[in-house]
Amino acid sequence: MTQCLSGSAHGATKLAAFHAALRAVGMAEANLVRLSSVIPRGWNVTQSQQVPVGMFPPGAIIPAVYSIAVSDEGCSAAASLAHVVSSSGGGYFAESEPCTYPYEAETSAMRSLLDMIEGDGRVYDEPKCVTASIQSMPGRHACALVIAPFGWLSANSLNEFVEVPREP
Repeated sequence: MTQCLSGSAHGATKLAAFHAALRAVGMAEANLVRLSSVIPRGWNVTQSQQVPVGMFPPGAIIPAVYSIAVSDEGCSAAASLAHVVSSSGGGYFAESEPCTYPYEAETSAMRSLLDMIEGDGRVYDEPKCVTASIQSMPGRHACALVIAPFGWLSANSLNEFVEVPREP
């Protein structure tokens, strides 16, 4: 199972706004690895506002699908993550394009999702969409984030999978 978490925040820079939105969902101290759109067989998707405190240790490596919209100063932002699961197992996520208004983000994500599953011959449950949005604030960037984390790896466990190349 994975959760779709949604959060939004303002920041002095686009990066600071993104970090603050990650903090809003409880993932500010994580390293993200962006995944494509596939929901594995046997996984369900639920909605939540924030991961439980302490769920991910500092520096955790989190594979996740996410939609993000970071605005220019003084502009609003909206992001959506649509998802659908097949009755035979597995499914898809579709991220919205960065948008200003929630309706635009939801339409973008759902349009992509419906196009992705059209004609593939599988039967799907009703598509769902999770949206985050934030109003503008003068002189501040806004970030809307919807993220679906798929567990985590310890930063120390990376040494078991990848050897860092060394210069001669």
